[in-house]
Amino acid sequence: MYVIYQFCLFNYDFRITQLYTRWSIYNERHESERQQLKSKSQINFNDHHTIILEDATASRITAHFLDNPFIIEVRAVRLPLNADDARFYDSSERPKETNDSHDFVIAVAKIDASALSKGMNALSRGEFSLYPAEPNSKTTSDREDICTNDLNRIGKSMKSDIVIQPSIILGAQMTLEVSIGYVGCKPEELIPSFSRLYCFVDDSNTVMAIVRKVTEINDEVLADSERDNLLTGFVLDIGDRAVIYIEGRRHGPILQIWNAAEHFFLNMKTSFSSSSNYATRLYPEMVTAPMPFTVLKMHVPLAILLACPQVYVRPTLPLPARSAVLKFGRLLANELRTTPSRNEMPCYKMLQSFRLELCSPPRPGYTLRDINFVPNVSQTRNEMVRKISKSTHKIND
Repeated sequence: MYVIYQFCLFNYDFRITQLYTRWSIYNERHESERQQLKSKSQINFNDHHTIILEDATASRITAHFLDNPFIIEVRAVRLPLNADDARFYDSSERPKETNDSHDFVIAVAKIDASALSKGMNALSRGEFSLYPAEPNSKTTSDREDICTNDLNRIGKSMKSDIVIQPSIILGAQMTLEVSIGYVGCKPEELIPSFSRLYCFVDDSNTVMAIVRKVTEINDEVLADSERDNLLTGFVLDIGDRAVIYIEGRRHGPILQIWNAAEHFFLNMKTSFSSSSNYATRLYPEMVTAPMPFTVLKMHVPLAILLACPQVYVRPTLPLPARSAVLKFGRLLANELRTTPSRNEMPCYKMLQSFRLELCSPPRPGYTLRDINFVPNVSQTRNEMVRKISKSTHKIND
C-alpha cells in the first residue's frame, strides 16, 4: 500500500513522527509496520497480508461488503508535549493530552469491495481518496435522550476527539493505493439472505398497483407462513413522484414484485439484483410492526423542503428527521446510478422521526385514494410548451 500526500499536512505543529495503517475483517485486526515520516510526498507501507477463511465466514464477509465499504485507517504517532512547548500556553489554555491523542486516526479510505461478493477470484484495486475520520463526540450531560432538545443536543457541552481539522485533511489531497481480493472456491450460499428492490415512479396508478401487489403478498404470507417471509419497506410520496423500497427473502415473494415491474417499465426506474445476497434486512423492525410496508405522504414536496435554508439549521427539525431528509435528497440526486448502501439509506429511527414530523397520518383507504402526484415546475413548463406546439401545428394545418 502507498499513501500519497502533501508534506505541509504533517508540519512541526502536529509533532507527527510515524505513520501506519490499520484495518479489520471479521474478528481479525491488522496493522502495518510503522514508517518514519520524512520530507517526501509518498510512503510505501509494503504491507501484504492474507487471511484464511472458512466457507461460512467467507459468505458472511462478502455479504457484509455489499452493505458496508472496506475501511482502512491511516494512523499517526506523534511526540508528547514537552515542557519547552508547554511554556508557550497559558495554564487555562494548555491542551490536555491523553494516551489516545498520541496515537490517532488521520484519515480513512472507504473502498467499495462489493465486487468480491459476485463470485470467486474477485479483485478490487485502485487509488482511493482519504477522507477525515468521523469524530467521536462526548457530551457532559448524563440525561437520557428522551426529548427533542436532547435529540438536537441543545445545551449539551460537546468535546470532539479530532486532532487534525477535517479542512486540513481535505486540503492535503491524500490518496491510498490498495489491492484487495478474494481467491479460492466460491463461498457457499448464505442462508438466510435477502434481496432489495429500489424504484422511482412517476405515475400514481403504477404506485397503487405496486402497493396492492405488496399488500396481497403479505396477506398470503400471514395466512400461510411465518412473518420472516414478509415483504417490508416503504413507499414515499415526495410530491411529483414516489420512492419505493422493498426488501424480502432472496428467491422469495420479492421476485413477484420484480416480475410485475416489467409491465410498468415506462413509468418507473428500478434497481434490483437477484445475485446480491444481503445478510440482514435494512429494516428488521418492520417484520414485527403492525404495518410491515409503510406508506408515507409528505405534507410539503421534498424539493421545496430541500430548498428551504431553515432545514439545514438546527433545531428546526429533530436530528433524525433532518438526517432522513438529507439522505432522501442524495438518493434522488443519484437517480439510482449505483445501488444505495446501508449508510445511504435512513435507519428505522430516522424513518419514524421523518414520518412524525413531515408526513400525513395514515388512515383507512389512504394508499388507494390519496396518492396523486403534483408536477413540479419544470414538468409544468414542458407540458405547456408541448400544448402550445400542438396548437400551433393545428392552426398551420
